[in-house]
Formats: sequence, C-alpha cells, structure tokens
Amino acid sequence: LAWQSFTAQEQQALAMQREVARRVAAQVMAFFEEFESDLYLVSQVEGLQTLEKDEQHNVLSVLLSRRDVFNKLVLLDNAGNEQIHLSRVGLPPVGLGSRAETDEFIIPATSGDIYYSPVWFDETTGEPLMTVALPLFDLRTGLVDRVLVAETRVKKVWDIIAGTRLGQGQSVYIVDAKGKVVAHRNPSVVLRGTTFDLPDQEGIQVGLGGSRVVLATETVRVGTQEFHVVAEQA
Repeated sequence: LAWQSFTAQEQQALAMQREVARRVAAQVMAFFEEFESDLYLVSQVEGLQTLEKDEQHNVLSVLLSRRDVFNKLVLLDNAGNEQIHLSRVGLPPVGLGSRAETDEFIIPATSGDIYYSPVWFDETTGEPLMTVALPLFDLRTGLVDRVLVAETRVKKVWDIIAGTRLGQGQSVYIVDAKGKVVAHRNPSVVLRGTTFDLPDQEGIQVGLGGSRVVLATETVRVGTQEFHVVAEQA
C-alpha cells in the first residue's frame, strides 16, 4: 500500500510538472511566432523588396521603433551585402559591410527557409539574443532576392519564466540543445554559463540544483534550433 501510494503521488507530481512545462512552452512558441509575423508583415504586406531604398529604410525604421523585441534590422542583397543597417542602440556603422560568408545569409539564400541562430549574449548587457534571418523572394522568378536579418531580444522569454506561477519547491527553466541554461527565474544562473545534462526520461531525476526532483520537459523547435522547457518539483 505504501508503494502504491508513493507511485500515485509521483505520477500526480509528474503530471503537474508536465502541465507547467507545456504551458511555458506554448508561451515561448507564441513569442517566436509573434515576431516572425512582424517580419513576414513587412516582407509580404509591405512588399519590402519591391520598394525604393528610402521607402525600405522608412518601413524598417517604423518596425524598429514600434517593436522593442528587435535590436537591429539589416537588409542584405542577393550577394550578402548590407543595403540597410538600422540599430536601436549604439551608433550606426560607419560603412555597410558584407555577410556573404555568414549563416544568416547562406542558409536563407540557399534553402529559402527562415534561419534562427543559437542564443548568444551581448557582451555589454549580458542580454540573450538570437539572429533571425528571413528570405525575401522575387515574385517574378521565385528566387531569393533579399534577406532580412533581425537581431532579436530573447529577454521576453526570461519574462515568461519570471511570470510563471509556481508552487513551493517548483522551478522552471529552459536549456538549449547543448544543455546550456538560457532562461531562469534567477538571471545569474544564465549569466554564469550554467549547463544541465537533460535526463533520458522524465520522473524522479537529479535536478538543476543537484538534488532529486520530479522532472518533466517540453520541447520547442524554431528553425533548426531546439529548446527544452524543464519543470521540476522538489
């Protein structure tokens, strides 16, 4: 009877953690879909690649001013050269450069798919960022004509984690495919480069803090990047 009671409580606790992980994963996915739709809006509705350069500059400036999720917006031509480079913070670049050898140009230009970089951190602020690149197609030829690159703030994901209601002894955080913690209620956990080896299965496992917990996960995929929302209960 004691073993049956223990098993029933374990399954109940695991079901609760699965629900937390699913709920957070859904919010994170909605965040990515929201700013993707902003980029598609300027590319398809505004017809960004068909506008004159001054008009392109104005459209991207409006997007940058209205949506604080973007730090930078860069428009590349079909050779990977920067045509427009707008930044929310800091001084504009002295001259326009080339990104022809970077993944944010090569992958969208060759595959026609949206590109997501791994999460990286601003050296000055420590803020998590991702580079997202959207291919823009020539409607006459169907070929990639431009690439719109966005330096995207992932701090909103931290806000989702911080705003999640949790009970006593509960915790929720996000790790990337390499096991690096990229979002946690305590930002210092992320900033000191904490890693976590995701267990092969859910249930009673060793948690992030080194103690045994009831642990559940939910996977979020954007582009080729994969993130795991981990919920645990002491």
